[in-house]
Amino acid sequence: MSQLEATTTTSGARATVVFAGTLDISTVDQALNELTEAKAAASELLIDLRQVDFVDSSGLGVIAQTAQQASQAGVMLRIVPSEPARRLMEITGIAAHVQLEDHDA
Repeated sequence: MSQLEATTTTSGARATVVFAGTLDISTVDQALNELTEAKAAASELLIDLRQVDFVDSSGLGVIAQTAQQASQAGVMLRIVPSEPARRLMEITGIAAHVQLEDHDA
């Protein structure tokens, strides 16, 4: 079974969710719960995926769903991807709909 660790911190109106491990079908519910809670209390959401070593289509779906919900709620979303996550987001076109960053700004 895959494992995903999530740590959320807040500073003012900004919530940062750091994921480590695997973002796949077995961990998407955990990821969605963490992102939903963080997004509810923030006007800016940063998702740090640098410690995620594997992302499948379910994980990409979490990113796409969170981006759509953030846009509808007026929450600014930024993502700091791992290289595998960046590549998948670029190949699938998700990168065109989210703000990707190279480091935690």
